[in-house]
Parts: sequence; structure tokens; C-alpha cells
Amino acid sequence: VEHQDLCQKAFGYDFMKPKHHARHHLPKQIQLLGFAMDAFPCERKHKFYKSHIGLHRFDTVAQNSNGQFSHMVLKEVMIHHVDSLQKNNFENKLSGAAVRDASLDATLNMEGCQRSKALQFNGHTISQGDVLLGDHPGLVLAAIQCGESFFLHFKIL
Repeated sequence: VEHQDLCQKAFGYDFMKPKHHARHHLPKQIQLLGFAMDAFPCERKHKFYKSHIGLHRFDTVAQNSNGQFSHMVLKEVMIHHVDSLQKNNFENKLSGAAVRDASLDATLNMEGCQRSKALQFNGHTISQGDVLLGDHPGLVLAAIQCGESFFLHFKIL
């Protein structure tokens, strides 16, 4: 709290961001969960958009009442996302070194089960150490593939 007060005195209230407050909860989170959960992954998604705004926000040619600046930024963001999607492989598969695990065959009543540290599924990569939220939040321990089926081994939080 003292650090936050000093930052606010030194740089002003406008300098403070929600993540300044969020860091006060990290010690309790680490004690409770055993790790710190990053609650700001969406910040990276907006990095590309923000970089264009930062370059041109004071440019009088780009800023006008016709919305040309916003149109330009939106166009660049769309081009970026289309390029990203073209590079992405939406094939469902284990990522990294897959190891045959016969013990999983019996547990899952399936044959040919393999274990890996990561899984690419529907365009998303889920890796060992990731935290899944939802009805059954958990910490991912491994990714498993048995034939055409995929599973995640995780520790329920």
C-alpha cells in the first residue's frame, strides 16, 4: 500500500492502473493457489491496436471528423488478425514430445494413449502449468491423446 501511495504522489492519479491494485492480491493468491495467476492476458491482444493508436493519435492528418483514423487502425488490425489466422494450424494434436503411456490405456479403457506437455485444440494451445477456469477450474498437468480423443490431466483447484 505504501508503494502505491508513493507512486500516486510522485506520478499522479492518472498514472495508476488497475494492475497496480491487483498486485496487492498476489501474496494471498500465491499462498492460496501456490502460484500467481495472470489476469491480464487480454492486454497482449490489444498491443497491436494500441501501437497504431500511439503512433498517430496526435497526427492532425490522421485525426479528422470523417473517422479516417479509426478506419485505418481497424483495417490494420484486421489485416494482422487475418495473417495470424492463416499461419495458425487448427489441427487438433499433441504438441511437443509425446510419450506412450500404457497405464492410461487401462485407466481410460482405450488403446494407444500418449502423454505430452501441451495440446493444440481448436486453434488454442493448452500447456502444462496453464490454469483452466470454468465449472471445474484446475492446473494442467499433462495433455493426453488416445486415438482421436483428447484429454487433459489436471489438478482441481
